[in-house]
Amino acid sequence: DLFASLGEVARPGAVLAASTAGSDLAELAQASGRGGAVLGLYFRFPAHATRLVEIAVGEDCAPDTVATALGLARRLGKVAVRTGSDAGIGAPMMAAYLHAADRMLEAGATPYLIDEAMVAYGMATGPYRAQDLVGLAPGRQGPADAATPVGIAGRLCAAGRFGRRVGKGYYLYEKGAEQGRADPEVIALIRAERERLGITARRFNPEEIQRRCLLAMVNQGARLLRQGVARCPSDIDAVMLHGYGFPRWRGGPMMAADLSGLLHLKNDLAVFAGEEAEFWTPDPVFDELIKNGETFDSLNG
Repeated sequence: DLFASLGEVARPGAVLAASTAGSDLAELAQASGRGGAVLGLYFRFPAHATRLVEIAVGEDCAPDTVATALGLARRLGKVAVRTGSDAGIGAPMMAAYLHAADRMLEAGATPYLIDEAMVAYGMATGPYRAQDLVGLAPGRQGPADAATPVGIAGRLCAAGRFGRRVGKGYYLYEKGAEQGRADPEVIALIRAERERLGITARRFNPEEIQRRCLLAMVNQGARLLRQGVARCPSDIDAVMLHGYGFPRWRGGPMMAADLSGLLHLKNDLAVFAGEEAEFWTPDPVFDELIKNGETFDSLNG
């Protein structure tokens, strides 16, 4: 309804931009009656403090519309990355990252151990401290290829733990404190979810946590390349570097994969696939690159 109204009143040549990742751009374009003038402009939260904006371009989007969006991003001092999907690049990459982290929570890790490991890896913040900042929602789902949604976030929300804004999420935020602290109540909620699932907890070391989180992102990145969501691996790296706190000195997840060795990563993914095949099975892009003696960087040409 909103885009239909905008289509009637906006001046000729105006660009109509949806700002919510996952918007149905084709539906909005049709409703507006201005198919070539509609695209997605997805600013990374908080918009004033991050440089990333993803420009989601549909099939009917006109070249001058894309050029206008790129020009706006430049004027705002943003790093613009074009994507061919309504969901963008960053959202599915983070969904895979968080799903891997959540599965480790189920299996025996704690949010505090995972956060510490990923900050040690170089991430600007851990996945659970970041979720507290943004706010928890009970309906958060994993990536499309994940078998079942993880229930720990739902348990926290049911307990009124919606994140930093209410003083408690994965961490407990005491009045006036800059940082939250670990909370035994969260550990108890996680243990209850493990018991429901019949999981016996095991130990995780920082290296395994880092490896699994990187592999989840890289495998998702390979899927986005194959699906045409991302035009090249460097676009994925740019999104993760400028919008999601990936360590710059590692070059981004796809560059980090090249430096780790694609064959080693593919073999690890194949092992993890025994736990959750839909999520961990190596994307066919790995086979193609390894067969030809190439890396993800080879696709940046």
